[in-house]
Parts: sequence; structure tokens; C-alpha cells
Amino acid sequence: MNLKRLYLNMSSLHAVVASLAGAAAGFFLTSRIEQDFSGGLNSINLLLAHSSSSFAHILETWGRTGTDLYFRVLRIDFFLAFFLALLFATATAHYAKRKSPDFSPNRTDYIFLALPFIGMVLDWAENSMHILIINNGILSDLTVKTVFSLTLSKFAVQAACLGRLFYNYRIFRQKKYSSAA
Repeated sequence: MNLKRLYLNMSSLHAVVASLAGAAAGFFLTSRIEQDFSGGLNSINLLLAHSSSSFAHILETWGRTGTDLYFRVLRIDFFLAFFLALLFATATAHYAKRKSPDFSPNRTDYIFLALPFIGMVLDWAENSMHILIINNGILSDLTVKTVFSLTLSKFAVQAACLGRLFYNYRIFRQKKYSSAA
């Protein structure tokens, strides 16, 4: 299968809806698990921990129950990262294709088809590092700063993907309304 055909297949509305369903299910499941912990798990604090002492403090306040729930969240997050990457890729391609009837993807379109999956790999690396730190006791400032760097990199990639999605959507809407007038 050539790259253009892959791009056009991923830009279908069916692909967008399927990836949206997977991402929504992942968000729903992780939020339900986090709510099971009294006061909420609030795992974002662990993602943004920037020192071994702050990381250890968060784990200490969670206790064994919170840590077990976090591992359940991480298992789902591996799938959620995939569906989120697929959603960014398919929705961005969908609106890019709808910008014009004779659309042909260019280099930037192909980059934004692949970029969400780089974010997915960063998310998987972040999750794997959390598992290693918690299970194997390799808590140090270096490992926490590595996770923090992975988290920031993941957020930057996701922000770029979201920006491109909004850009493609805006262009699509402008063309739709300018042709209707």
C-alpha cells in the first residue's frame, strides 16, 4: 500500500469515528478508576513531578491502594495513547482531505499523519518509566527528570497535533462557507 492510499484511507469518517470511540472509552475508564480512589487519584501530579522527593511524596500519599489503581490506569493508558494518536492522525487527515475536492497530501500532511504516533511512543515510554520506578525502586532525580522530559515532550507533540487539527478544520470551514456564498 502506498503512502497516499494509506493517508486517504485514514482520512475516512469511519476511521475518525472508530478512533474517537476508542479514545472516549479510554478516557471514561481511566476517569472511573481514578474516581475509585478517595479524593481522586489525580495522576497528573505524578506526571509533573520534577524531583525524586516530590515523586516519592505523591506515592506515599496514595499508599498501596492508590498505586494499585494507578497501575490499572497505566494499563489502559497504553491503549488510550494508541487511540488518541489514531484520533489525531485520522481527524487531521479527514479535514485536510475535505479542504478541496482534488486534494493530494503533501509532505506536511504526511508529517502530521506520523507525528501523533511519536507522541504515542513518548507516552508509552513515560508509562514504562513509571512502572520501572515504582516496581523496581529506581527512584532518583535522574529517572524522575527523564519521565518529566518525556511528559513535556509528549504534551508538546500533542499540542502540535491539536494545532494542526484546528488549522485544517478552520481552512475546511472557511472553504465550505466561502463556496456557499
